Amino acid sequence: MDEFAPSVTRRQLLAGAGVATAGVLSGCSERLRLAAEQSPYDQVGISITTLPADDDVMAAKIAGQLAGNLRAAGIDAGHEPIDEPELYRQVLLNREYDIFVTRHPGYDDPDALRSLLHSDFINEQGWQNPFGFSDGTVDELLESQCRAEGYERKAVFDDLFEHLDGSAPFTAVAFPNHLGAAAADLELTRTPRRPLEYLELVARRSAETDEESPLRIGVVEETMTERLNPIAVDIGDVNAVLELLYDPLVRHTEAGPVPWLAESVDWDDSGGSLEVVVDLHEGVTWHDGEPLDAADVAFTIRLLEDTSLGEVESGIPAPRYRGRTTLIENVRAVGEDRVRFSFGEHTSEVAQRALMVPILPEHIWEQRTEPINNFLTEALDWDNEEPIGSGLYAFAESTSGEFVELEPYEEHVLHDVDIQHHPGLFDEVDLADPIEFRVTPNIGAAVNSLVEGNLDLVGTPLAPEEFQKIEDTEDVETLTSPTRSFYIVGYNLKHPELNNPRFRRVVSQLLDREYIVDDETFFDGYAIEPTAIDSLVGLQPGRWNFPRTDANAQTESTFEFPGTDGEVDESVARALFEDAGYRYDDGELVA
Repeated sequence: MDEFAPSVTRRQLLAGAGVATAGVLSGCSERLRLAAEQSPYDQVGISITTLPADDDVMAAKIAGQLAGNLRAAGIDAGHEPIDEPELYRQVLLNREYDIFVTRHPGYDDPDALRSLLHSDFINEQGWQNPFGFSDGTVDELLESQCRAEGYERKAVFDDLFEHLDGSAPFTAVAFPNHLGAAAADLELTRTPRRPLEYLELVARRSAETDEESPLRIGVVEETMTERLNPIAVDIGDVNAVLELLYDPLVRHTEAGPVPWLAESVDWDDSGGSLEVVVDLHEGVTWHDGEPLDAADVAFTIRLLEDTSLGEVESGIPAPRYRGRTTLIENVRAVGEDRVRFSFGEHTSEVAQRALMVPILPEHIWEQRTEPINNFLTEALDWDNEEPIGSGLYAFAESTSGEFVELEPYEEHVLHDVDIQHHPGLFDEVDLADPIEFRVTPNIGAAVNSLVEGNLDLVGTPLAPEEFQKIEDTEDVETLTSPTRSFYIVGYNLKHPELNNPRFRRVVSQLLDREYIVDDETFFDGYAIEPTAIDSLVGLQPGRWNFPRTDANAQTESTFEFPGTDGEVDESVARALFEDAGYRYDDGELVA
């Protein structure tokens, strides 16, 4: 039966074995020769993630300069532009990146650094330590500042900034001015960005004419028409809309914290633990007419702490406002309009931040606590396309990719009471005009619509090039004002080289901040360069006066760009990496 192959003779077997052995030995010799010629090390590779130039030209330019300078230093560096939702997913949710460049909204208080850097937040999502950074000294100092106030608290931050100098897992590149434009007849001096600024504009506009017409604001943010979830992290710059729709107990303003939904806020630390009793204004209602009470406030805090409300054993906290809610030890409704918070050893200087989160209606959001998986609930995934809040403006309508319209909420309690520091804001004034946020494909289209009279102002920041084009345009006023936002370069410490503080310090040096701020191809002077150690971790220059600054002590960072006019000196840059313990092989930085 021919079920098997023909047999092989011994001579054939030995001959074949000889050929095979020769082939094996020949292959081994070749591999040994190649191995001797090749480096046993791999070239260091880094990918830089950012938005495309059409969405954020400055982030793309900063990433481009950094990638070019890294390549000049022998690193295999690439620039990967991705759209905004994907950027948020990769960086703030999945932590799948090497380096990212984006515009950070900035800090309302230095305590914001706690959730950004403390190791307790290392496994959480959002802007909670997206770097994987862990440092016991940093943790201790961030905890200490929560228990201090005034000069003592500032001194703790001085120690923190000195410790972080050169070792922080991110660096600030520039603090851009907000460049805007508006119809000249609005008589604005700066672009409205906060609810009170919009309200004051609409109130003045309504008082000047009996004709009702929407305030038309151009924005480059398509997700605004599709996703208005105030606790989700993967949303774009829609804060202007959300802050008009949702009220906090206390609102942060230029004049400081101002009671908003709260009629009174009474602090008490006489018992060794900080307590605060908040009394709500009488008669506050949601946009659907349901009463807003103390139970809604307590529910909001519990939901932000765990959006599954206990369904998932480890909890699924809301990424937004996480640093604020972790200040709270306990919250409970003690009456229909009264809420009591406990803050433990935290001082009121820090704890007041927890009173500034948006309050959510329990009868709407309690239906959204179903877990989707161990990291996501319906509350975080929900688009909330027709939001119900308690703000002075309510959702009216929207068309996907085109516009969102808000209408005045005439039943709001603040129509009948004074706002602290803003007495008589609504006296004899009806907020009759709707506010319409109109989506444009890019900033150039928004500017053109403004010039043609189809918009009243542009809400999205302009690039210097667009700003300068319309400076002399008739019936258009260009607007500039400083901001606390900053461009951030963040490092993923899961990358083997970026985990080395000496390596990432050199990477941070390869950004020519002075050139980026001043050169006409970048900000052209419409930004502030971070030079002090506090500003390099994102604190707006000149906003907080820290003790060593007051004493004229040395607070400048030792960062120095190894080159001129944005062009790196290759030999100097390579020497910096060699000083950090790295070596070169055939011009490539290897590890």
